[in-house]
Amino acid sequence: MSKLCAAGVQLREQIDDDYPDRDRKSDGWIADARHLSKGTSDHIPRDGIVRAIDIDSDLSAHKEEAYALVEKIRKCAKKGDKRIKYIIFDGKIMSPILG
Repeated sequence: MSKLCAAGVQLREQIDDDYPDRDRKSDGWIADARHLSKGTSDHIPRDGIVRAIDIDSDLSAHKEEAYALVEKIRKCAKKGDKRIKYIIFDGKIMSPILG
C-alpha cells in the first residue's frame, strides 16, 4: 500500500491551516490513468511512497489567493526548503525561484 511522503502531508496540513474552509474535491496524490500512462509522474509510488500532491486551487473562491500561495511556496523553496521539486499551476510548470 502506498502512502504520501511526509513533506506532502506537511504541506497539505499547512495549507489546511491557512485555508480551513477550502474546497478539497480535487485534492489527491495517487496516480490516475493519465499519470500512469506517462510513466514518469511523481504521483506514481516509488518504494511505496508518492512524492506529489494535487491541491484544489479554489482556496477561498478568489483565484488571486491561489496565485499568492504558489509564490509563497516558491519563495520557501528558494530559501532552501528541499520539499519542493516543482509546482504545476494554471497550466504552467514552475521550478522554485533560483538566485
